[in-house]
Amino acid sequence: MERTRCVSGWAALHEKFGKLPFARLLEPTIHQAREGFPVSAHHRARLVVRHLRPPGPARRTYLPDGQPVSCGTIFKNPDLAGVLETLARHGPKAFYEGDIAARMVKFSQSCEGRFSLRRFPRS
Repeated sequence: MERTRCVSGWAALHEKFGKLPFARLLEPTIHQAREGFPVSAHHRARLVVRHLRPPGPARRTYLPDGQPVSCGTIFKNPDLAGVLETLARHGPKAFYEGDIAARMVKFSQSCEGRFSLRRFPRS
């Protein structure tokens, strides 16, 4: 469960040290996820295909056509952009409550995972 505390960590750091609005911090990442970037040899090599068990959203995102994207291909991740836009609009708490948390729990349970809304960490 500790891995899911990343967003609350961002919120804590922003509260203590941040000067810009939280939404502004996410703008470049949202843009890159929405508009894409060219895949480098490094990005392609980091994709570990065996960890993307079918079926599932990760496989559809990272292995379109069942293969890693080619170097130079523009990689877009609109699902990530949508999650980040929700965080920008509603703040980090939106990660732990509401639609984002419900979707993660539903997916976890479909894979025999352990997330539940009751046990999902709060920010």
